[in-house]
Amino acid sequence: SLYEHVGEWCKTKEPLLELRALQRNECAVPPQQLAALATLTGVPKDQVTAIIFAIRTNASSIHRNGQKVGCALSILMGYHNHDCRPNANATIDENGNTRIEATRDIAHKEEVCISYVDATQPRAQRQQVLSEHYGFTCRCTRCQEEQRRELKAKMHARRN
Repeated sequence: SLYEHVGEWCKTKEPLLELRALQRNECAVPPQQLAALATLTGVPKDQVTAIIFAIRTNASSIHRNGQKVGCALSILMGYHNHDCRPNANATIDENGNTRIEATRDIAHKEEVCISYVDATQPRAQRQQVLSEHYGFTCRCTRCQEEQRRELKAKMHARRN
């Protein structure tokens, strides 16, 4: 059963049918796992695949008291693009509602972006998670700057 007071889905939250609009990037989920989920749930494999791909592409971690306690699938979060130097954070409040909160002043017409990964990780780790879970290579300003620095350091090392 669903309990609104612990943050689960309820009628005051996003309509479930709107989740169908979320992007679904193919990701590395073993076919045997998808088949097992289909068998366990009684849901056709193509629908299980679509659900898993939507979750892997759009879900956000839920943290309470500094601990990861699950993930949330939200159309609000799914419609925000990624940046490794985000100007906003996606959060789940204590009532289970999704919020996008600015982390700095955002200029007029500047896109509001969130980070899909732990932005404190090195570029290579961020890129790996983004590729495996979200199906893209990040080309944000921060990643480009860090890649340039890495390439310059390699070139400098070769000269010495």
